[in-house]
Amino acid sequence: MTEQHPGVSDAPEGAPTPPTRRLPASFGPIARFCCAFAVIGALLVTAFGIDALSAAPAQPPIRGTLHNGPPLRVLLVGDSLAGTLGVGLARAAPASNVELVNGAQIGCGVAIAWNRAWASTVEAPVPPAYPCQSAQQLSAYWASLLRRVRPDVVIYASHMDTIDQEVSPGSASMVSVADPAFAARLTEQLTQAVAVLHQTGAAVIVTNAAPTKTNLVGSENDAPANLAAYNQVVTAVAARSNGVATVFDLAGALGLPGSPPTFSLTSPSDIEWRCLDGIHVSQAGGELVAPALFSLAWRVTPSPPRPPLAAAPARPPGVNQPWPPYVLERHAMGCPQ
Repeated sequence: MTEQHPGVSDAPEGAPTPPTRRLPASFGPIARFCCAFAVIGALLVTAFGIDALSAAPAQPPIRGTLHNGPPLRVLLVGDSLAGTLGVGLARAAPASNVELVNGAQIGCGVAIAWNRAWASTVEAPVPPAYPCQSAQQLSAYWASLLRRVRPDVVIYASHMDTIDQEVSPGSASMVSVADPAFAARLTEQLTQAVAVLHQTGAAVIVTNAAPTKTNLVGSENDAPANLAAYNQVVTAVAARSNGVATVFDLAGALGLPGSPPTFSLTSPSDIEWRCLDGIHVSQAGGELVAPALFSLAWRVTPSPPRPPLAAAPARPPGVNQPWPPYVLERHAMGCPQ
């Protein structure tokens, strides 16, 4: 196609000059102003678009250490923090020869937490919903996943265990893991959870609490005392598990250096690793965490990885898939895609 320039005709030499087109009389000053405004607007949109592209957050390269042999089968459980973490983990899993099944459920922590103020911000389901209305429900759900997936390693991650909770649903009295009595109860619950997750022989990894900053402003649920107390619970549970459970330092992996690590929307390398709600993990964040977490999973897994039972599919449904699978919840989360 011939490039055309303003004021230069592409008609052959000697051809009659086309008549000059005049604007209609109705094309008055207001219309001319609108046209000028539209042109300026287009230029501004273009300029801002270029700026937006240049300011887009950096994306981490997919890294991993590829292990030979059968893939390591990893089951991820916990609440929505676990679920969003799993989005990036799933993308990075093949680089470490891992098959990840994301079995996390919104609101489902071991503590079966209930906080009306928090629950009112969640579109669906309103927690505590199935399968975490009781410890028995949650154990049955996990048992069904274990039978279907036959994992080598199970990873448990939760934010719900750390938030302020009503003593009983509808109660005006609140309690948290910073209370010694509640911490003791949560220690027993998490110990029982590890036993359930290990019942098919899988190794168990429990993550500690990543720092949060609700809506990038902060709230009582971001209390460092809660996170520190929860991390003590996790450490105690792993220590008494006879080698079944291992702690992964998610706080250090998703927090700025310090004691304790502090929240930041972006990583030290300027990658947006957390969601704008200040709680969940972005896809890029999951990809950043993946190499260290999968390396730990390979170290703690039974050696060699156990093949699935004859009755189990060689590649169970849900391997390395987006989360959550329901459109409404995915829209409500706002961050993972």
